[in-house]
Amino acid sequence: MEISSQLKEFGLTNYESKVYVALLGLKQAKVSDIARISSVPRNKIYSVTEALHKKGFIEIIPERVTKFRAVPFRTATQLFISDQQNRLRSLEKSADRISSVLSSIKSEKSGEDSSGEFLIYKSKKLIRRKLRELIDSAASSVLLVVSQKDLNYIVPALRKASEKAEVAVFSTVTEENYTLMDKYSSFATIRHIGQMPPEKVVIIDEKEAFVFETNPPTALYCKEPQFVELMRSFIGTIWNFSTGIDTKLEEIRTGIPHEEIKIIRGDEAIYETSLQSSLTAKREILRAISDDGLENLVKWGVFDAETELATKGVKIRYMLPITKENTPVVKEIMKFAEVRHMGSIPIRVKIIDDVFCSFRQWDGSKPDQIVSTSPPFVNMIRSLYEKVWDGSMSAEKRIESLALSEKLKSEGLDMDEFGPENLVIDYTEDVFESLRKSSAEAKESIAKIISADHLKNIKKHGIVEAEREAARNGVKVRFLFPITRQTLALAKELMEFAEIRHIDSVPVQAKLVDGSHCAVIDYSRGKPMFSAVNSKSFYGMMESYFERKWKRAVPAEKRIKKLLAGKAKVTEGSISLSRFTKEKEKAAVHVDA
Repeated sequence: MEISSQLKEFGLTNYESKVYVALLGLKQAKVSDIARISSVPRNKIYSVTEALHKKGFIEIIPERVTKFRAVPFRTATQLFISDQQNRLRSLEKSADRISSVLSSIKSEKSGEDSSGEFLIYKSKKLIRRKLRELIDSAASSVLLVVSQKDLNYIVPALRKASEKAEVAVFSTVTEENYTLMDKYSSFATIRHIGQMPPEKVVIIDEKEAFVFETNPPTALYCKEPQFVELMRSFIGTIWNFSTGIDTKLEEIRTGIPHEEIKIIRGDEAIYETSLQSSLTAKREILRAISDDGLENLVKWGVFDAETELATKGVKIRYMLPITKENTPVVKEIMKFAEVRHMGSIPIRVKIIDDVFCSFRQWDGSKPDQIVSTSPPFVNMIRSLYEKVWDGSMSAEKRIESLALSEKLKSEGLDMDEFGPENLVIDYTEDVFESLRKSSAEAKESIAKIISADHLKNIKKHGIVEAEREAARNGVKVRFLFPITRQTLALAKELMEFAEIRHIDSVPVQAKLVDGSHCAVIDYSRGKPMFSAVNSKSFYGMMESYFERKWKRAVPAEKRIKKLLAGKAKVTEGSISLSRFTKEKEKAAVHVDA
């Protein structure tokens, strides 16, 4: 038997088993390592580790990059075993109570009480016959949760029962049946519920309960007081999320939604509600969704509907975790909506025109969704959304950071080391002014690894002068760049105040200042992009990268001597070696002692 099958007996899912076993071998690890070892998709790791933590199988280590550690199996299973033992004790008590009730049951012939009796019906005809019999027997009250189709079969019985008993019906009122429901309200109290539960419930005189469904036909009848009370409590919960018939009829007639809060259950119902609510939007739609939620919006047609709404002037905002995998879809959304990145979306939220909202918490299960048209409730959710939105990252920045991550990863610099939210990139259009300012404000050190093209730009924009002045004030300045025929003159100028070394190629351009400030310069999009990365851990990684390159680089003096002697391998530039050799006597070579 596979270990995952064995762990299932202790309440773990397949993914949870894989992650737990992986952590037992890793001792402690971050998300990227867990995903690699366990073969569980990375976008599932966070929800899986949270579930494992709640079940007592792993511990969370709150470092800069969150790590996880497995709890020894014997210790971890104590919580599960304890829960099972408590459940068994509860079942034993229930068994004793039920046994006592059942043992007191006597046959009708001897006049003994049959209140604890359970009867099962598996025929649609028998179910409807029993339903009518119960209604006919009612003396004081009939309480029903039934569909309109089921209601049609028992209307005559209900009408007759209403002459001696209070009749209350919970059902779904729609544009198709509201005239009929209005008619029924003449002899019964009708309340609307947005989503019918799968089981129908009937309670007679608060003493008898009948629970049934017609597809497949199955029903349970009971007079046991605690069971009847349980069903009454269930209907009480439905009451809290129901709407009076008059209010619902007015909403249908006018098209103006009333204030309500209700629960939607099941993916199909949830996304159908999402689609229909989107179609009512006149001004704006605000969303906070998970990566899985994005896939479902496409699957259930909501994405297409909102794309069309945007063409009609509806302003749409999306907030979601943007990953390498979903970037293509995000770019499609960006064509019609404003998109921002938030690494974790604990609550899925949707707000429409400040008159409708829905939300549900996501913990790896398939929870119910709460929807509301109550203005105070909608305003509260709107306020929460705006606060999170203000603290999120624009999609453009997030996509650029992912591109930067891939570029650095090619050099062995793994951005995943810092977690998805510990890397914050600030962009500026005035690249060279920002670089000049950081050099002018340096107090201790400046270290740069840059390309030949960028070297020319820093001279042109006054950055070299700022660094010369910094060196006069005691700042240690170091440069790593390709020393070629084109950069030779500038290299000699820089050697007057900085330590220079030659590197053949520059896959990643970076600037490190004072042990805390790191900038990455990217020319891959046709113009320089400056990324100031506010992360000490990231600075440490780039500093280590620079020092490795620096250690292997060729000192400028040695490189220049080879160039002047015509012995250096030169691939850059168009000036010929013979012409350069003739002119080399004109060049004064400065070499630091």
